[in-house]
Amino acid sequence: MIQIYHPRKDVKGFACSFWQSRRDGAFMATILKQSGWDEARQNGVFGDSRKDPMKNVTIKLGQVEVAGILDCIERNRPFSTFHDSDQKPKRITFVPWNTAGDNPVQQGYSFTVSVSDKQDASYKNSFYIGLKFAEARLIREYLIFLLHKSFEQDIQVVSDEQTSEEQPSKPLPEPTKKNIVEKPTEQPSPNEEKQSVKKDDLFDF
Repeated sequence: MIQIYHPRKDVKGFACSFWQSRRDGAFMATILKQSGWDEARQNGVFGDSRKDPMKNVTIKLGQVEVAGILDCIERNRPFSTFHDSDQKPKRITFVPWNTAGDNPVQQGYSFTVSVSDKQDASYKNSFYIGLKFAEARLIREYLIFLLHKSFEQDIQVVSDEQTSEEQPSKPLPEPTKKNIVEKPTEQPSPNEEKQSVKKDDLFDF
């Protein structure tokens, strides 16, 4: 797992993390809203956000979606997708992050998850974090690592299935002394040894 924190003293910071699920190998990402500020340590507090559904969102990404994020980091092409698998649809974007104004300058990348509710049209909740270039590079390397890891897992599954199909359902019994019948070696009779080949027995080609 990799984690990136952007705390703010006004408690408007965000944090994000990427990891691979141990249960099914899926690619996962979470964005947390900052829940407090520790004045003594001069640092943000995010731990409580994990218990509050209004302050955290977790998404599952497919291989193609991970590739879309990588493509944005590598080629600056915006990536956007929509998840509509539950009661709270999610709009996911990973796009270049530019400064405002007539001459925008890219600062890095923006990772956003916007959540709505099918039963409550007024419900809107957005989770956003700006990622600097170095942070985006870290995410890129980690996602590539997870992709390669998933490829190896897929190959192993296919290999195990093929091996299972090739093996017989029941192993063949090994031969034992009881089911082996030894036959005596037949020796030619003395007459056969002395018998010569007659001319008529030869083939004339």
